[in-house]
This record gives sequence, structure tokens and C-alpha cells, in this order.
Amino acid sequence: SLLRSPEVVQFLQKQQQLLNQQVLEQRQQQFPGASV
Repeated sequence: SLLRSPEVVQFLQKQQQLLNQQVLEQRQQQFPGASV
């Protein structure tokens, strides 16, 4: 099926990575210096 195609898998992985990056950035903005 379409969901099993490598292109879709890579796309979903990239989207998930982007979402994770956005969440991390938002957390850093809410708690400046907390990750240091």
C-alpha cells in the first residue's frame, strides 16, 4: 500500500523530526537556560 512506500516513510520521519524540533524550541523559549 501507499503507506508502506519508502518515500512516504521518509516523509513521515522528516515531519516527525521537524515537529520534535519545534517542541524542543518551544520548551527552550518557555524555560530559558533550563537545558544548560
